Amino acid sequence: MFGENPDGGEMNMKRWISYILSTFVINIVGLNLLISVISENYSDVNSRLNAIDCKARLEQILKVEENI
Repeated sequence: MFGENPDGGEMNMKRWISYILSTFVINIVGLNLLISVISENYSDVNSRLNAIDCKARLEQILKVEENI
């Protein structure tokens, strides 16, 4: 079933090398995908945060100008 490692007697050296290399490649691709999703979400949140910060500053400036 999924996730089971092959027995040592079932595979020759070429199959072991391809098994290990494919395992590393799958892990690297998965981590790369995870990093790209997280960085995209971070940039979205960061851009929204910038807009919210500017809006809050403008509201404070308007309050000060109303009092003057």
